[in-house]
Formats: sequence, structure tokens, C-alpha cells
Amino acid sequence: MKSRPVTLIVDSKEVFKIMKPMLKRMLDKPRLVHCKTHKDAMDYIDSDQFADIIFADWDLTGYPFMHSVRRDLENHNTPVIIMSDDTKIKKIVLKNIDREATFFLAKPFLEKGLVKKFNKVVNVIERRRKNRLHPASQILLEIKFNDGKQYSLPLIDISIDGCLLRAPLETSWHFSIYQQIQVSLTIEEFNMPVHGEVYRIGHDRTNPENKDTVLIMIKFSDSEQQDRELQELVDELGKRW
Repeated sequence: MKSRPVTLIVDSKEVFKIMKPMLKRMLDKPRLVHCKTHKDAMDYIDSDQFADIIFADWDLTGYPFMHSVRRDLENHNTPVIIMSDDTKIKKIVLKNIDREATFFLAKPFLEKGLVKKFNKVVNVIERRRKNRLHPASQILLEIKFNDGKQYSLPLIDISIDGCLLRAPLETSWHFSIYQQIQVSLTIEEFNMPVHGEVYRIGHDRTNPENKDTVLIMIKFSDSEQQDRELQELVDELGKRW
């Protein structure tokens, strides 16, 4: 997970004081945001701010907050860990809210229980980051080098971490490992410039009989703003493809 994840905690001041040292032991330089009322939490979501993970006390938040999160452009896929001392609501809540991104943590909890649930959420986030999407039809992406050279190559797959392109053998000779490039992600109505580097050049395993093409893997640069925009793009493409 990214080094400084934004973790939103919607609960009382007392619970936040308990969770704060636990989360600091788990995360590398976490950014913890505390909202002690439903209004504070709604204000945070409505202000177009992003959270990597949300902990929400059910009595303070409930369905209105959850529906707002799932409708929000920045946070519609953010994992939410609902906390409550009433375990009877677990099945009801998970049945009526996106189960792929909603989890339940019973109160009171020990650090061991919090760590186990948090690690489960992190695994879901990492799987989502590495989800590779294949275009429904041929899409050409523009690759631009720092020296001004530009190539148009077909997209094989894309994820938040990078993309895979097919290149003619003679074109691939102009590429080198670790070369810094800019990829123009012009896909359908989207147009997003992304910085990255050439990560791997190898055999075209999708068509092993053809010796005239190779596959080029581009690894996107890691920055918070670019990650967020890429995730929104990949999420939207995932619905279409």
C-alpha cells in the first residue's frame, strides 16, 4: 500500500484515541482524519476529499453516510470498515451495501482483531490495484520520449500500476529498460497523460508464432494524484469492458 494512506475514522474521541496508536504501528506515516459526528463525516465526503480506508461507527453514520460514500466520485470504491457492538446488523448491512468494499468489525475489539481486519482490506486494495483490464476493441496509445520521439502502439491490458503494449520488432529497438516516457491514455472519451518508465521488453506470448512483434510493459510512476486519477479511470473502464 502507498506509504502515507489517508485513513478516515468516524467515531468518538475515546475510540479514536484507542485506534490511533494501533494504526500507527501498522502503517508507514499514516494520515489519520478524525470525524466525531455524522455531520463532520458528511462534510469531509462532500468536500471532495479522498480517503484510502474509512472506519465508521454504525450508530454515528448509518445508511445515509454509506450511500453518500458510494455515490461520491473520489470515494465510491473506498473500503469502509463498519464498526458496531451490535453484531446482528452485520448481515443486514453487508447485504444492502456493496459487499466488495464493505467490511464489519465488532466492538469492542482488540488490536489483534483490528490488524486482521485491516490486513484483509489491504489485500483487497492490492488486488484491485493489480486488476488488469483488456480493451473491448483495439486502442492505440501514444508513447512520447523525452527527446520528442513518438510512437502509436496497441494496448493489450492496463491496470493502475501500468500497461502492456504490442510493438513491431523494429520499433522496439528504440525502447530501452528504465527509459522515462509519457503515455497518452486516450481511451474513449478519456484523455489523460501519464508518466512512467519502460519496465520490461519480451516475447509476444499472446502470439508466440509471430516473431515480428514484442510486448512492452510500461510501469506508471507512483504519485498520489496520478494514482487517484488512474484508479478512477480503471474503475470506469472496468464497468465497460
